[in-house]
Amino acid sequence: MSPSSIVRTPMNRRGFVSLAGSAAAGVALTACGSSGSGSAKTVTIEYWHQFSAAYGGAAMEKLIAKFNKQNPGIHVVSSYKDAATQPLQLLQPTFIGGATPPDVGAIYFGSELLGFMANKFPYTSVDQLADKFSGKDFLAKMPTNMLQAAKVGSTQVGLPLYAAVLMGIYNVDVVRGAGVDPASLTTWDQWRAAARTIRRRTGAPPLWIHLDSTDNWGSQTLVESNGGRFVECGPDGAKAAIAGPAGVEAIEMWTGLVRDGLASPSRSAAAQQAFMAGRLPVVFTTPGLYGTFKSQAKFEIAGTPAPSFGSKPQRLPIGGKLMVCFARDERKQEASWRLMQFLASPESQAALDKATGYLPVRQDVPSPADAFGRLGVKQAAFAVPRQGFPGPQGPQAAQALFDGMVTLLNSRTEVKPALAGIAAKVDGLVKGQPCR
Repeated sequence: MSPSSIVRTPMNRRGFVSLAGSAAAGVALTACGSSGSGSAKTVTIEYWHQFSAAYGGAAMEKLIAKFNKQNPGIHVVSSYKDAATQPLQLLQPTFIGGATPPDVGAIYFGSELLGFMANKFPYTSVDQLADKFSGKDFLAKMPTNMLQAAKVGSTQVGLPLYAAVLMGIYNVDVVRGAGVDPASLTTWDQWRAAARTIRRRTGAPPLWIHLDSTDNWGSQTLVESNGGRFVECGPDGAKAAIAGPAGVEAIEMWTGLVRDGLASPSRSAAAQQAFMAGRLPVVFTTPGLYGTFKSQAKFEIAGTPAPSFGSKPQRLPIGGKLMVCFARDERKQEASWRLMQFLASPESQAALDKATGYLPVRQDVPSPADAFGRLGVKQAAFAVPRQGFPGPQGPQAAQALFDGMVTLLNSRTEVKPALAGIAAKVDGLVKGQPCR
């Protein structure tokens, strides 16, 4: 069901309690709503972000201070919210307790999460904001693939804030010390051969492919880059497509790396710790970790593009965050829209890219100073919208697929029948839901 672009009425306490129960499967979002009244001359809006003091927070606070200085009629109060906590859970006490939620916030690009939010929470669409307060010229300068990723149906629900596509980050000392030059590696077959060389030096699996939370980002990137899709349209509506030939081949490649001792099936936190300790030389994950690794690692690091499957064109499902506004007061809507455009401007995007490693959501940013930033800008051109499972049980479907993939990677089960079983579970949860 496509969301309406109108501003919906606020949920009452009972309505949110019901929603909170259905969100226990791990829906991750941050929303926005009307905040304090401010003075007659100054509009005060609240902005929630997920940049900690040690991870891009200083850059974000500088941007907010700059915005406040440039817009004397608006005062933005920004707050850091722990990215490791499901943001919906953070908002539950606010809604249930009758407090006022923030005006501007960020939600994940994940399709089922965005679709779930758009159908359950009151929001003001970007379409409306641009119509009411101008901004169509601004939107015309945004890349089509980035805007498309922030849509549900035909509605521009949010405005991209920062992006991520799967990229490689590697320990230069270990990888090049093993005689491997990542600049010469472009395919998964080439990386498999290189991994064998690196393993002879390290004695441990040298690769890791993103496996975190329930977002299925790593598996979806592999399937899409191999020419497949995560979701397709069947006689009964949406259904999982991971068990198709392209999906089976892509996941067989991943499980093969794990079973041959060339890739670790660890979850994200363990993989990050192993990388920082120098035990895991190559991670294919979010570029957002680059800034943290670079500031804390005791060795040189560098980046490399996500490998392809031979000559098949790259399709890199987008990660990162987009900004959504729930403001219902017109003055707050206008102020929120100004802030959203400011944070998506070339200058702000360049500052966030430099501080975190996340990719800019537009191509007209000043050229990044380091090689990883320049590589990220090029990789962003291959970004495609995330495919997710529609309907109220979309998050549960994503959880079922993720749990199945974790089990598969940590077993010797044959891939094709295992994926068929995972797809059947997903189909049971999304049967009858319309295709997007």
